[in-house]
Amino acid sequence: MTIKTIGRTEHRIISAAMLAALTKVADDFGVTFSDAGGVLGDREGIVKLKVAVKIAPGGKSVRQTEFEKYAAYFGLKAEDFGKVFRAQGNLYRISGVKIDAPKFPLLADRCSDGKTFKWPSATVINALAATKIAA
Repeated sequence: MTIKTIGRTEHRIISAAMLAALTKVADDFGVTFSDAGGVLGDREGIVKLKVAVKIAPGGKSVRQTEFEKYAAYFGLKAEDFGKVFRAQGNLYRISGVKIDAPKFPLLADRCSDGKTFKWPSATVINALAATKIAA
């Protein structure tokens, strides 16, 4: 495939290929890479990657440790990390918290492809109550 412009579709394709190519690096160093957006252009663009430590002290992921610390602030319990809920016709797994994002503070990964989405806490709380799926 030859890319002639850098639009949204091309950015997604390139980002996915870069993340796949970095799998061994991530495993070797105990980190994770994720797409962090970028800048689109006619002939060039910028692809941003986020890198995070996989495991915090105690064997939990950094995201899990942070979620457990702040869960009560958003009306959840520490043990809600990793629970699955249904919303907008898809299944999502709670994967973290963004304390600096008051409108959409909760992170959940779509189960079908692992893509992370931001959610309002009330939506997640209601969806968890309505969803009867084992984590």
